[in-house]
Amino acid sequence: MNKNDVWHLRLLISWDFKPLVFLMSLTLLSIFCLPIFSFSQTHPLYNQANKYYEQKKFDSALVVFNQILNEYPHNKEAYYNAGLCLYHLHKYELATQDFDACLRLDSGFNDAHYMKGLALQNTGNLKPALTEFEKTENKNFKQRIKWYQLSVLISKNWYYMVAIMFIIIVLFAIVSKSMAYKRS
Repeated sequence: MNKNDVWHLRLLISWDFKPLVFLMSLTLLSIFCLPIFSFSQTHPLYNQANKYYEQKKFDSALVVFNQILNEYPHNKEAYYNAGLCLYHLHKYELATQDFDACLRLDSGFNDAHYMKGLALQNTGNLKPALTEFEKTENKNFKQRIKWYQLSVLISKNWYYMVAIMFIIIVLFAIVSKSMAYKRS
């Protein structure tokens, strides 16, 4: 066998197997990955759940989102939306669990971090809530963190704020009385 024969054999093998490799990879992709990614908002269950959610029927929407999760357990949007329903039903601890499940599938899901932070805030877990708010990349969320930190500071130290305001009012009254006394 000479060099030309080897080159022709390599060319023949590489061209003959390319369509087969392509078809095999396409088949594997459709079997394993498409059920995860192909679930779209055109799915009848998803449309039904969204209608319930828009009508503020959060219990019904939650039932449908849970049906979706039974069929598609790797659907981050369904976990996120189920968490939103639970949040609106004031079931903050359960909402946190669904947001966690969503974030296990996509740790960069900013809205899930934000909503998890709000759910944690409503359960009184302020430090973990702040941690979740900090994980978001949105500048509006960052601004909200600063206001949130300020509100926590004020809420913990409200009596100091009242005392300072009282002192300012008393000083203002004393100064205004003394200025009125000097004028007369």
